Amino acid sequence: MPARAKSRRMWTRAASPAVLALAAMTLPMQHFSTGAQEAPPPPARGGNGNGELEELREEVRRLKAELEEYRIRMSSIVDHIVFAPETETEDYARARSRFRTHLVHEGPAPQEWSHLEPADGATVVEYPSGELRLKAWVNRPADDDRRYPAVLYLHGGFAFDLGEWNATKPFTDAGFVMMAPMLRAENGQPGAWSYFHDEVDDVLAAAEYLCRQPYVDASHVFVAGHSNGGTLALLAAQASRRFRAAASFDSSLYKPEFVTRRKSMPFDTSDPRESQQRSPMAYAGSFKCPVRIFHASESRGASSSVASLRTAVLAKRRGMDVEAVEVEGDHNTHVPKAMMQCIAFFLKYSPEEFPPWSGEVEPLPEFLELDLGGGVDLKAARIEPGRFTIGSPHWEAGRQADETPCEVAISEPYGMGIFEVTQAQFRQVMGMSPSGFSRKGDHRDAVMGSNTNDFPVENVSFEDAMDFCRVVSTLPAVRNRGWMVDLPTEAEWESACRAGTKTAFHCGESLSMTQANISDDTDSDRTAGAPCLGRPTRVGSYPPNAWKLHDMHGNVAEWCKDTYDADDRRTTRAGARRVVRGGSWSSGPGECRSARRQPDDPDRRVIVTGFRVVIRSRR
Repeated sequence: MPARAKSRRMWTRAASPAVLALAAMTLPMQHFSTGAQEAPPPPARGGNGNGELEELREEVRRLKAELEEYRIRMSSIVDHIVFAPETETEDYARARSRFRTHLVHEGPAPQEWSHLEPADGATVVEYPSGELRLKAWVNRPADDDRRYPAVLYLHGGFAFDLGEWNATKPFTDAGFVMMAPMLRAENGQPGAWSYFHDEVDDVLAAAEYLCRQPYVDASHVFVAGHSNGGTLALLAAQASRRFRAAASFDSSLYKPEFVTRRKSMPFDTSDPRESQQRSPMAYAGSFKCPVRIFHASESRGASSSVASLRTAVLAKRRGMDVEAVEVEGDHNTHVPKAMMQCIAFFLKYSPEEFPPWSGEVEPLPEFLELDLGGGVDLKAARIEPGRFTIGSPHWEAGRQADETPCEVAISEPYGMGIFEVTQAQFRQVMGMSPSGFSRKGDHRDAVMGSNTNDFPVENVSFEDAMDFCRVVSTLPAVRNRGWMVDLPTEAEWESACRAGTKTAFHCGESLSMTQANISDDTDSDRTAGAPCLGRPTRVGSYPPNAWKLHDMHGNVAEWCKDTYDADDRRTTRAGARRVVRGGSWSSGPGECRSARRQPDDPDRRVIVTGFRVVIRSRR
């Protein structure tokens, strides 16, 4: 029996409690049992036999796919137990300063390359790294009168090519200066390939060069990378405090000789310190800035979800802002969506949440559709400015103490989403679906057989919703028109919900299950034929208000931009809690009133809360 297969079999038997404990990090617990599993029920008899047979075949295909996914994840867990490096308590920067790698052979990086002419918008520069002079491409801004946040992007593989540069266009579209360095021994450059060790010096040297440029804001320099570049980005974030935040896309977090299965490494693999120095997981407690570790949902082996989750857990135990985020796709196809999430993450730590706009600003039309790509769009209706009274009169049933009427002024028109943001829209933009009521969600049994693409996304935090807004704001369909996407303020939300009415609901003084997706109704005569669903449903399933907006009451509750203040609904200052409006599928009518306010922790994710967006002019 091959040694690796024997080792895996032994660990599967001997370490099963540890395997199951780690499995709980990534798989629903109902999939683990020491007893027999109950077989899925057979389809009901009657009707078209061929149709039932096809349904049964489809169910078998689905179960086989799930089983294969669980087998892959379990294999990854076993790999983690067998091959994961020991974690170090010593700081990586200190450990690195006291270590010198021993290269058993010195030569170029092991990937073919060809001569490259600089792409449009790219300037070729040289940066010093010790005694070496290395090349990089920089996207220098046309306006040198101000300083911009910048991204140091580290390519995948062992050679830089035009595709790597073109893939970074979303960063420049979002207002960042971009620098893509070539590292030692790549693309015919000097130096010896050391695989994740001496190359860290090159990354830090490139960052210093970038910070010295007159058009770069040195206090807001970020580092990101894909695959091998992602590993170097993580190591650089552990080695230096230079970066404001860091991100990796499907990087190698394990011992490099295990992950790559290469027959020969340039370093002495018999020395365990060599592998430790090249393993971000081994120094997970050394990150010196906020980090996001994006990993592909279809990754295989130990570099996938388990390694990412484990590294994030180890870092968070030290109180660090490090998260592992799964993005749909494989090692390569997940990168565009992961990059958009990365941009949203970096924008949170940039001087301006939404980059300034100096071009033309198109007026908002009466109705508009934003193209999110992939055949998915987002519809909004223009809401006119004006002065409005929000809150509730003292006689309104269910009134709360924080609903004192007050007058608000909205000075500019804005577009309000006609529907709540859907699962399809969120997945298209963010590359993943957090919803509990989805095909892979914890509450998938409640929506079995339903296409949930047009269900509202839920189980999202305030920051998740803001990340969606930040990403959409960088899309050409929005940015090139001088617009931005945001969450509504309380005043905008309530004014749009009321649609000119002064009653408890936009449809009158009462609300029934024929008018909104809510949990109960005291008037049984008006709910005939409208049972309580006990879950979200397709957006737009109920009548809109007078301004053509659907589901302002019920379905899912909606995040607003404001900090909760019991006495003031006109502030958006930072604070511990944010405001949720509109009630949900689990709410009674009183909780869905136009004036009802609910404070919530901005980090909390629950299956009753989603959001809708507004579109504003950038100036």
